Amino acid sequence: MLPLKLPNMKLNWQHIALLITAGTLWGVAFLVADISLETIPPFTYTFTRNFLVAIVLVIALYATGEKLPPFGRKWGPYFFVGLFDNALPVMLSTNALLFVDSGLVTIYVSTTPFFTLLFARQFIKDEKITFNQTIGVVLGMAGILFLIGPAAFANVRSNLWSQIALLAASSCYAIATVYSRRFLRDGDEHQHSALEWLTGQFVASVIILLPIMLIFDDVTAVMPDRPSIIALFVSAWIITIFAFLSYYRLNALAGPTYASFVTYLIPINGVFFGALILNETVTVNSLIALAFILTGIAFVNNMVPQFSSQFKRQE
Repeated sequence: MLPLKLPNMKLNWQHIALLITAGTLWGVAFLVADISLETIPPFTYTFTRNFLVAIVLVIALYATGEKLPPFGRKWGPYFFVGLFDNALPVMLSTNALLFVDSGLVTIYVSTTPFFTLLFARQFIKDEKITFNQTIGVVLGMAGILFLIGPAAFANVRSNLWSQIALLAASSCYAIATVYSRRFLRDGDEHQHSALEWLTGQFVASVIILLPIMLIFDDVTAVMPDRPSIIALFVSAWIITIFAFLSYYRLNALAGPTYASFVTYLIPINGVFFGALILNETVTVNSLIALAFILTGIAFVNNMVPQFSSQFKRQE
């Protein structure tokens, strides 16, 4: 048997607040994005949103006395995370959405914490993956399965390549999360602040996405209506900026595995905001899913007895 330790009930409320903030904002983001995508093509929407975000972040960065390095080799990390946290998963998931039901998409996206747990164990030397963290990830995934229900698996054998693309997109997010951890060490003056890291990522992603948008979207034919434009600015200047800042700050403080739990809160918030804004019904499955996810969060927050054994990275 694995020895048990009593839980440390001194919760880190800053971690929990950052987790809830990022998960809530990204849960609302899907509802806002749906409004914009009615009259704006997906790549044009993603590029324009990132461009608007980059403008505000650059102004905020220099206003606080920080600055980006001169364009050159030091921009490599920004382009890497911009590719894996923005451009590549967006391309993969956008195309997959044309062939795969939204319920199945949610399930595949929720595998991000699994990939994060795996990559963190292998590539971050001092990242200690505990048994309780693993249980928390499994419980969160179980909550997503209850939320979506068995109907999502009706066509699981069809469109195999689209489903592989979604798994690849989830692994991209996990790679970006683990990679960012290397540059976001809290209290290390030689590492990047969350604001600087986020600014560099979005500037790089704009450069990456520009040719993609020009190739795949007919930008000359885009005629957005007023609700789409308003939703686009809300998504860029309110939701995306504060969600990413919360997420990267959480990654710096608590590590990538904990931060990846945001993925589990996004669909739950989508359900409850859908009920609040669109008068959609909250099902029993949604409440069961919420219970599973909250229990999973309790495990990773050491609110339950924890096993003292740790899954140490193999040297």
